[in-house]
Amino acid sequence: MLDTAFLGPGVYDIPAERYHGDPCEQPSLSAGLAATMIDATPLHAWAASPRLNPNFEPEPKTAFDIGSAAHELMTGKGRGIHVVDADDYRTKAAQAERDAARAEGYTPLTRPQHEQVMRMVRLARVQMRAHGIGDPFERGRNEITLIWQQDGVTNRCMVDCLDEANRVAYDLKTCAGVADPDRWCRRSMDHGIDLRAAHYLDGLKVTFGGEWTYRFILLEKEQPHCLSVCQMSEGALFMGRKKIRRAREMWRHCLSTGQWPGFSAQIAVVEPPAFHEARWLERESMEADHKRRTGDDILTAAMNWQAPQGKTT
Repeated sequence: MLDTAFLGPGVYDIPAERYHGDPCEQPSLSAGLAATMIDATPLHAWAASPRLNPNFEPEPKTAFDIGSAAHELMTGKGRGIHVVDADDYRTKAAQAERDAARAEGYTPLTRPQHEQVMRMVRLARVQMRAHGIGDPFERGRNEITLIWQQDGVTNRCMVDCLDEANRVAYDLKTCAGVADPDRWCRRSMDHGIDLRAAHYLDGLKVTFGGEWTYRFILLEKEQPHCLSVCQMSEGALFMGRKKIRRAREMWRHCLSTGQWPGFSAQIAVVEPPAFHEARWLERESMEADHKRRTGDDILTAAMNWQAPQGKTT
């Protein structure tokens, strides 16, 4: 039976589904909710909170199955993987087995997907050693929940791997594309990756004291399943700390007032990015130059270039 008692500040080893249901004494702020507060609105964060939104329902997404299974095999934590003995989900029988497994809390994988995940994890362990970090998932504490009070709100995070001996926390990210650190960082900034790192580092410092390092392990889903290890620069963390402090301030205000605003009720006057104007002015200049040189509108030339052969009736 799942323990439903609320948890105060501390370090816990609890199932992921309990963590994501928000087990704290007060509705707590996670990195995901904080990023939503900053990048969307408080109303979006309210809707995404299982403690605040009475109609909240997590939506399982098949796109996450590979990543979820890789996490489970790497960390040794999870509710289990169910392998559907099929090459894909085209048949009704395979679809029914997949849906039944998901309803019971398992991560369903087809036979080829299971082979893919096993290969990913095997190669990840080899590459982590080549990076000089060994296998932190074997020696560390995995999927550990931290709950702490900071800036007047209750905060929570779940650390994929806690390497206490070296004071390093690891966050495993499976990538649909190439695990190039710079490219991944650019893509992930839209999802508040700097805020996430700052939030987790705050939790580690408040809970354990001292300074910590927070690293991302990037693992490609597709072959050759390359892996890279990276951490945010001090400049990025500086901005991330600004964002998480603002998110906590907004969360505290909304909780105390019970008001979770969406977008402004005023009609917005929007300004497109500068490059749109520059692109049009460049085109306008090019067309004017063509007319000065030829005496014809560029449209005439375009019609001559693209005129259909023969007559049409």
